[in-house]
Amino acid sequence: MSKLNVIRKCYSCGAVLQDTDPKAEGYISPELFENDIRVMFCDKCFKKETYDLVPNKLDLSDAFKTILADAHATDALIVFVLDLFSFEAAFSSAITKRLVGRNVLVVATKRDLLPKDVDDAILKEDVAHRLRMEKIKVQDIILTSATTELHIKEIIKRINELRKGHDAYLIGGDGMGKTFLINAILRNYKNPTQRPIKTMEYPGTSLSVLQIPLDKNTTLYDTGGLKVTNTITEHLEKELHKIVTPAREIKPVDYKMWPEVSLFIGGIARFDFLKGKTTQVYAYFSRRVDIKRISTRRTDYIFNKILLKKNIVPSSKNLNSLADFNTYEINITEHEGRDLGIQGLGWISFMGNNQTFRITVPKGVGIYSCRAKIPHADKQK
Repeated sequence: MSKLNVIRKCYSCGAVLQDTDPKAEGYISPELFENDIRVMFCDKCFKKETYDLVPNKLDLSDAFKTILADAHATDALIVFVLDLFSFEAAFSSAITKRLVGRNVLVVATKRDLLPKDVDDAILKEDVAHRLRMEKIKVQDIILTSATTELHIKEIIKRINELRKGHDAYLIGGDGMGKTFLINAILRNYKNPTQRPIKTMEYPGTSLSVLQIPLDKNTTLYDTGGLKVTNTITEHLEKELHKIVTPAREIKPVDYKMWPEVSLFIGGIARFDFLKGKTTQVYAYFSRRVDIKRISTRRTDYIFNKILLKKNIVPSSKNLNSLADFNTYEINITEHEGRDLGIQGLGWISFMGNNQTFRITVPKGVGIYSCRAKIPHADKQK
């Protein structure tokens, strides 16, 4: 397994925390430094202000918990919508633990964003592997696309087959493509009943839910998007969303990295290569995002200049210094294709070989390490 070490920094000023020199930046008392507190301040900043801000992935409302409980009690089919470009954001324990042992069909959207030359079977197996890690056993996985309505009729057919005469519930996080899916289903839908399609409050809650008749007794419930807070779009201005979110097929760009080489992902994130042999990495990001390879020991200085000048795309008015970022170190121990990703932004893929990377992202944005989604890295020698 990859080993992840968080570089603990002062939440206010961004200084790397240390407990050896009281006169140096980032000093914190040794007893606090050894404590496993996720949000910490150096002694100097602690005297000014305190916070209780821990990045949250997904928080289910009581109303949504009621809906999932009803689905379980009635043996309903759960149609779980994932985004192939950034499906790690959907795997919050708040939702996945409630899918264990359930009747689940997975619909993976945004197939059109991933390279066409990748076999669909490989993508489906990657999703299946991730689901197995969560102990979720699914009935089927179907890939689809907003641009072509790929496999929509098959999805409708499988919903009717797998629900076995029971209701079905469509669930998924914001930005996962659920709105596209429900609209595509409606365009291909024939109402077999006299009951109308309607939006109304779900019984026992104040949550408005779209209800689509499946037969005279059963219904497909569109539950609305679940709020996911650790994706990059939650931390950028709306005008930047179209830049960081791919609108067409991603073309991976390859770079060689060695110690002291960094990739700047616009002015909003970066990957630093700290240790290991020269490694070929493949960068999967929106074509509109500028990626700069930097080879220097003065990476922090250059990155700070970019944050101030905002002369790279995208740049955010909310990100002005390293104090606005969190930094993580990941030691790669696996000898296989690996991905290091940033929720909602993209990832780099490479062959694991005892490398150490450092990832810098805006505070509150999630990162992940997993086996390679796409086998480009596996082909390297």
